Amino acid sequence: MRYWLNIHHPAEINQPRDQFSSVYLMEKHINTAFQKIARGDKAVLYEIDWWEGRPVVCNGKSLLLQSGRKGIVAIVKIGNYKPNKHVWDDDEYMGEFETQPIKVSKGNTPLVSLAALRQAWQNEFGKDFNPRILGGLRELEPIEWQAIATLLGVSPSDPRKP
Repeated sequence: MRYWLNIHHPAEINQPRDQFSSVYLMEKHINTAFQKIARGDKAVLYEIDWWEGRPVVCNGKSLLLQSGRKGIVAIVKIGNYKPNKHVWDDDEYMGEFETQPIKVSKGNTPLVSLAALRQAWQNEFGKDFNPRILGGLRELEPIEWQAIATLLGVSPSDPRKP
């Protein structure tokens, strides 16, 4: 089993904040993450900082998004892959993995804030936690997953348990 960090935009205005249906894959992942990611893997979803009402364009349609929570907002289990070509703010996506929620933030507060992640990364690894990853998806090293599991208050071997 692998653990992944996946960057997410906030939900659209008037949509629930606590429903995470997919881990999306950019075309650029076809030779990297797509070859490794598998059903049953776990993903940590990090929601980017975003101001309320700022638009994005999906397949030519402008969407208004809620404010971003700037932190980890969910742990999900990776399910089946579905091809779903689309363009999101000039980035081309090839498809998505369905997800099942394990632990999800409710309301406007993330499960773990960026400040807490940065502090933990400085203490554990002597470097900054950077949520801006190329392509929005990367595999977590086992030690990184352990640090995140500790911050989330879950067991590293079974994130459904404290």
